[in-house]
Amino acid sequence: MPHLRERELLMLRNTALFNRLGLPAISVPCGETSAGLPVALQIAGPAGKDAQVLGFARAFERAR
Repeated sequence: MPHLRERELLMLRNTALFNRLGLPAISVPCGETSAGLPVALQIAGPAGKDAQVLGFARAFERAR
C-alpha cells in the first residue's frame, strides 16, 4: 500500500498546504490545454471565509 500514499501525495500536492492550515480552498475547472488536459483555477482564502471563497468560485463560473 505504500504506492497508494505516494499517489495520494502527488494528487494532493496543490491543496496540501491549505488542508494542513485549515484554510478554505476550491478548484474551479476553467478549460483545457492544447493536449486536452483539464486546467483549473484554485481559489483560497483566509480562515473562516469559506462563504467568500465559494462566492468567488460561483462568480467565476457564471462569468465564463
